[in-house]
Amino acid sequence: MLKGTCLLFKLILGLGNKDIESVKKISTFYIKNGIDMIDCSADTILEIQKNLKADNFDLNRVKFCVSVALLGDVHTRKAKINKNCVQCSNCKNVCSEGAIEKFENKYRVNSLKCSGCGHCEVVCKHRAVDIYNYNSFFADIETIKNPEIKLDILELHLSIKKKKKILEAFSKVCKNYKGNISVCISRKYFGNEKINKLIKELKNIFDMYNPNFEFMLQLDGNSVNNANDEYSSNLEALAFYKQFSNLDYKIIISGGLNFKTIELLKLFGLKPYGLAFGSYARKLFNSDKTKASDLVLEVRKFYSDN
Repeated sequence: MLKGTCLLFKLILGLGNKDIESVKKISTFYIKNGIDMIDCSADTILEIQKNLKADNFDLNRVKFCVSVALLGDVHTRKAKINKNCVQCSNCKNVCSEGAIEKFENKYRVNSLKCSGCGHCEVVCKHRAVDIYNYNSFFADIETIKNPEIKLDILELHLSIKKKKKILEAFSKVCKNYKGNISVCISRKYFGNEKINKLIKELKNIFDMYNPNFEFMLQLDGNSVNNANDEYSSNLEALAFYKQFSNLDYKIIISGGLNFKTIELLKLFGLKPYGLAFGSYARKLFNSDKTKASDLVLEVRKFYSDN
């Protein structure tokens, strides 16, 4: 079981972010600033932990989460640039992950860095960006069974259209994986009533196969939002949480969180189990490390004061 009433600060390194050198630097920085959980891909967790141990860091001081996503979830997307590219650089300028690079006088997407947000596709006037999906759901789960990996939570991103496929995949995971599981879901395909029923069904399946472990929720709001600092990017995550805050689970909110999040939580009288910062936290690391440190302090102050 996960101890404590609040997780506080969860850093999302990105399910699609497989740039090992980048995630090692970002994770080390934020861990030293006092975050509580690292959420990364199955391909990067071992290297992150090896890097921390080499720096004499006690891995028990932070929780480790690996995210995997069903095919069709927004987190399985990647971008690529096609032959229509005219080198205008609009895509490069809008990419918050720094995934678009110039090689031999042509732009290309570094798939190791691409988070699949799709903003490059939106700004391209020449239809030079294609979005595709990749599927590594069950392969990733096999990867994390490595005994060298310290894993506290497996997070399953299950926002796809077909409920039957969600339940089938979740059942298969629960039969073969014994540990704490967090379900990350959005309201992209289902309304509140259907999500409530889905959560109950998932919890029943989990209890059948994993009665000694913990079932958690991550409610995803304005996911892959290009890391802006606006009030509006928070609204879906907060509204989603408000709708389900009475459920007897530990609930983390994600998707669009930024410095305005704390202000809005106070305004609405909300206090989720934890706050998950992804592209916004990564963007701050690359542009303003002082502000990145202040974000962690702001979150911790909110939970200590409330």
